[in-house]
Amino acid sequence: MKVFRNTAALAANTLFACLILWIILPGHLRAQTLPQVYFITEFNTSQSTPYYSEGYQYYYGHTADNPLVANTVRSVITYHSEGGTTTIDTTYAFSGSFEQHDGYFICRSPGGLPHGGLITYRTSKITNDGYYLEDDYSNDLNNVNPFHRTWYTYNDDMKLVRTIHKTYSSWHKYECEIDSLGRRLQVVEYSSVDSLNWTPIYRTRYLYNGNPTSITVDFEKFLCYPPSRYNLNPEGMPLYINNDWEIESYGISGWYNDEWTTESISNFILNETTTGYYMYFFMSYLAWDLNGLPINLGSPNGYDNPGYRLVYSHTSQVEVDDDLVPETAPLSSLYDAYPNPFRKGESVCIKTEIEEQETGTLSLFNLRGQCIASHTLDGGTQQTTFSSKGLPSGIYLYQLRTNNFTETKKLVLLK
Repeated sequence: MKVFRNTAALAANTLFACLILWIILPGHLRAQTLPQVYFITEFNTSQSTPYYSEGYQYYYGHTADNPLVANTVRSVITYHSEGGTTTIDTTYAFSGSFEQHDGYFICRSPGGLPHGGLITYRTSKITNDGYYLEDDYSNDLNNVNPFHRTWYTYNDDMKLVRTIHKTYSSWHKYECEIDSLGRRLQVVEYSSVDSLNWTPIYRTRYLYNGNPTSITVDFEKFLCYPPSRYNLNPEGMPLYINNDWEIESYGISGWYNDEWTTESISNFILNETTTGYYMYFFMSYLAWDLNGLPINLGSPNGYDNPGYRLVYSHTSQVEVDDDLVPETAPLSSLYDAYPNPFRKGESVCIKTEIEEQETGTLSLFNLRGQCIASHTLDGGTQQTTFSSKGLPSGIYLYQLRTNNFTETKKLVLLK
């Protein structure tokens, strides 16, 4: 009997020790279960006029240990004009990142087409199940002052009920009405200059025939996957597909003189093939693969109308020209906090190393993502302290961010 009690005690102590180690160890020192979401590996767009056309292709390479982190981008830009064809083919390093939080992660990836001639960065907040919560586009690696920001809101059944887009000069909002069967009945687009006063613009209503679908893919989940800053869903374009009920037709109307105009109704025809699904909308060709992910959107090579081709994968690697990849600059370092765990009344010390001629920000966050304290640091090696005064016990995150480096670690405050 005594041996049994000792064995049970040993097992309990071992389990407790493993739990404590899992909590206090930094994320990169313990195994992580990567969210099964899709990451864009190729992005193509083209635009043409009678005298000029251009095409952009972006191929994203990923790190070996985390396919959700991009480390290289190959950009192939082709210009066609009466004077001939010019091609610019460049591969460059990219400082992507992946930060796991409680129930969601934040992923920084390439932003596709340049904005104002500058490289763009896409910072996405996504649930562990793969639903977008926020999506930012910025010319700055640290996502300072994004030129395009999108928020997504869902109901308890994870049906999209609201999307808000913010740019430098305007706001757009899409309000979705969902019935008790989880069907989207209509979506109304609003615009605003201050996010306080909203004016209706367009309304799209969806009419159902009452028949359940035979679809086994998740279209609704991937509604937010296309890069939103390219406005891939013009007013009224029926990118929405219900997973469970067949849509028979959709009606589009505009807001004019304080009322909705006469509704234009069109049949909703979704064609299924062995490789995916497609439909036509006026002169646009829209296609999705068997997962429900978008493949083609818009009018590829259309007259004065850009088209897009998107390729998604969870694990695929893309070949890049190593000779074109610049040498990686020396990275900054974020050291382990000490003591960790620390107790009420104590201060915790965090050592950082930042490249010369660089500046960085060392921040402390709670698990809700709220910034508790922040320090701006100059280049060099230094130590920063955070006080526990006024903080409840629990798990915190501390993060060092510079122009080309981001790392986040855990910190535990005990009673």
